[in-house]
Amino acid sequence: MARILIFHKDADNYKKILHERNNSLDIISTSDEGIFRSALPFSEIVVAMNFPVDTLTTASQLRWLQIISSGVEFLVPVKAQIKHLKVTNGRGIHSQPIADYVMSAMTMLAFNFPSFMQQQNTRTWIRRSVVPLASQTVGIIGLGMIGQEIAKRAYYSDMNVIGLTRSSTSIDFVKTIYHANQIDFFLKELDFLVIATPATPENYNLIGTHELTYLKPTAFLVNIARGSLVNEPALIAALRDKKIAGACLDVFAYEPLPMENPLWDLPNVIITPHIAGMRFDYSEKFADLFFENLRRYDSGEDLINTVDFQRGY
Repeated sequence: MARILIFHKDADNYKKILHERNNSLDIISTSDEGIFRSALPFSEIVVAMNFPVDTLTTASQLRWLQIISSGVEFLVPVKAQIKHLKVTNGRGIHSQPIADYVMSAMTMLAFNFPSFMQQQNTRTWIRRSVVPLASQTVGIIGLGMIGQEIAKRAYYSDMNVIGLTRSSTSIDFVKTIYHANQIDFFLKELDFLVIATPATPENYNLIGTHELTYLKPTAFLVNIARGSLVNEPALIAALRDKKIAGACLDVFAYEPLPMENPLWDLPNVIITPHIAGMRFDYSEKFADLFFENLRRYDSGEDLINTVDFQRGY
């Protein structure tokens, strides 16, 4: 039987959930890097969110890497070293809560909830009208599982949904699709920009000073992908100078967000601590995926969510 090594801060809980479904599995679980390093040479399957990639030189029995989250950018620099391995991730598990988050974020930005919270703190009663989400244009960068779920929710809220992608030509619920080299034309149309694309070397600082100038002064930005996709100093300047109306940010260039970061003090920004995809039943949903992939692994079938390192995700 294949030995499974789980490396995660909540490794024992993942082991417990997997053993509840099949208590014959040979599992080592740890959150300690030293134990991980010592167990890796004897493990065939690794389940982890992240791990020190220098350990791969000792992973002589490793055949399958199951990444718990969707992000695999830490493996891109060593993709040649792991080309013989099966590598899968957890994409799709996050889709529903992240879509919930994005719809909530757009609603809060449209109603200017930050100002209402400030009014509540000072017991101030000021009413104002709002532009409804219906008929406004949302542009989604990245039309994978998460982007498609966001598109569906926005479509059924009567929003005009457009998308930017490197590959797809037709996606349900997306009225118009722009290719990556048409980003300037794409940005000009938007009332809301939602960033939902993976972090790859090609996407580093995808939204910077140049791109932000194409957004309307009334447009809002929502980032639920990775902080590296947005040039943070450029975004801070655009928000300060009212070049865009506001932003809701769940991800940042450095996490936790440093206390001295100017984003904390901007009145037109909503900050959350990278929680958009943290569904309460994540470990159970992950177990569903893992056991289906384990069945496929044992029977020699293709695995679900196989990572394409040519694309970087």
